[in-house]
Amino acid sequence: MSQILLTLLTEAVGAALVALLVAGIRRVLGVPTA
Repeated sequence: MSQILLTLLTEAVGAALVALLVAGIRRVLGVPTA
């Protein structure tokens, strides 16, 4: 059970990091965020 929770947590953190990275790139490039 803990393995499943760990996997979900890892995926959630990964998705959050990707979202922050994309937001940062858009800010640097001056692309307006919806």
